[in-house]
This record gives sequence, structure tokens and C-alpha cells, in this order.
Amino acid sequence: MDPAEFAIIQSETLTNLFTGPQGALNLYAKYSVPVIATCKWGFVKVPCPKIKILKATYNIWRSPALFKLDDVLLDNPSLQFDVVVLHDGTPHYFVPPS
Repeated sequence: MDPAEFAIIQSETLTNLFTGPQGALNLYAKYSVPVIATCKWGFVKVPCPKIKILKATYNIWRSPALFKLDDVLLDNPSLQFDVVVLHDGTPHYFVPPS
């Protein structure tokens, strides 16, 4: 197995991410259905009819963000160093000469 080598660059980055409007168009429906519930008359519990109101939602259309703007305010690479992993698995770090 050959030694592996890769470079790591540490940097400071400051960005703003702007996204455009996005949203959804939904259809709502409210309706009532009969259900059997338990009613209490004194010490006796008996089944009795009741009305339950349900609300259903159906998505008609969903729009993604109209635009995405990634504004980089600061990009300052400050340090680069290389990593070499030897046959025995030990990593060695060093700064390459400029």
C-alpha cells in the first residue's frame, strides 16, 4: 500500500446567501363526519353519535426559490499544510515551502 498524501487549506470565509421568494399553493377543505363516541349518563357509559370536523389539505403547486445568490464578502486563505499517511497509518503534517 502506497502512502497517501493530501493538502488541507485553512481559510476564513464570510458569505451572504440570498434566496428569492418561494411558496406553495394549497387547497383546504373542512368537512364534518359522524362518529360514534362514548357518552356518560350517570354511572353508565353508552355509545352515542357525534359530529367531528376534519380539515384536509392538498398541495396544488409548490415553487422553488426563484433565485439563489451567494455573495462572498471575505475569502482569506491563511494556512496550507500537507498530510502524508505512511504505511503504518501514522499521519505526518508539514507546511509546504512557499
